[in-house]
Amino acid sequence: MSVRRQLNEFHHGDASAIREMLASLGLPQDDAFLQRFPHQLSGGQRRRVALARVLLKRPQLLILDEPFAGLDRRHREQMMAELRQLQRQYRFALLLIGHQLNAVAEIAQRMLVLHNGQQLEYGDTRQLFATPKSPLLQAWLSPVTCSRPVTTEDEPLLRVAHWHPGDSRQTALPALSFALHPGQCLAVTGPSGIGKSTLARSLAGLNPPHQGAITLDDRPLASDVRRRSREQQRAIALVPQDPAHSLHPLRSVGQQLQQALDRHRLSHPGSVAALLHKVGLPGDYARRLPRELSGGEQQRVALARALAGQPSVLICDEVTSALDVLSARTILQLLSQLLTQGMAVLFITHDVPAARQICTAGLHLSGDDADPGAVV
Repeated sequence: MSVRRQLNEFHHGDASAIREMLASLGLPQDDAFLQRFPHQLSGGQRRRVALARVLLKRPQLLILDEPFAGLDRRHREQMMAELRQLQRQYRFALLLIGHQLNAVAEIAQRMLVLHNGQQLEYGDTRQLFATPKSPLLQAWLSPVTCSRPVTTEDEPLLRVAHWHPGDSRQTALPALSFALHPGQCLAVTGPSGIGKSTLARSLAGLNPPHQGAITLDDRPLASDVRRRSREQQRAIALVPQDPAHSLHPLRSVGQQLQQALDRHRLSHPGSVAALLHKVGLPGDYARRLPRELSGGEQQRVALARALAGQPSVLICDEVTSALDVLSARTILQLLSQLLTQGMAVLFITHDVPAARQICTAGLHLSGDDADPGAVV
């Protein structure tokens, strides 16, 4: 169903109100955008369209489940400002479910801290931030101590020259050129909808055709994953932005990890449990279905599946956006360990503090150019 039809469903075709709401959430209002389908939107755009749908109903109680995950800083701040303005105007109550503590502190007057279904703390948000009593909240508010790896002087493992997705209707990306070395983490940042996920899928061979050249170990890399050698297919792994849609809903976690191991011919007794342990999940999670996992747990399963082929290049598309602070810290520490072992990581993110922890170089995308530089 197109964006237009989904919004009309809740607002009976009032075009002016729809366009006003889209503008307030930083979304395009032109017919080309309204005719798009969900798979043609970035993760951040899908989230904002979903928010526009419910705001058009003018609710008395608005429940937002992780509304800021996957949004860059500018759009996150814009959405928070719009929520505050709408709340003042329409006087609705807001229940905000989230793990991004900075956003919670900006909006919520009172906060409830939950863990494993149990209430740990409840009270004034500012007071809880100033004097946290539970070990969990204290850990959430403590600084991350993940060390940033040192880049090597080795020859580039992956080279991208004058790359473009080849379809200007779907992305505003400029032509890109960059190199990724063994043991290096390169941060890719930019506004929602610029085409960061398109870049990730293209490098993984899932989004052909493209313009330009990609080489892996100085050998040309085909744009279509089906035309790549088995060795090349193993060498590059993608952790997608939305694991809920990439995991098979009717297959257990263990079955999906086993399938990945079998595909790469790397299966041996205990390998599924080892993958789960590597991403901080108990071995008995192998029996669970994706719907029995939280969003953060699904993300870690997706990461475990990507590691099944023992790749040399790992493409991480917003891998910490759905995680709470402690889970994100676990993932960053794991990625840091992989970097010390020589794996190269392309870290696509809106979370600049996370990028600073593990990345030594950055590539910022805009509609006009791509600016390479250090992550500071």
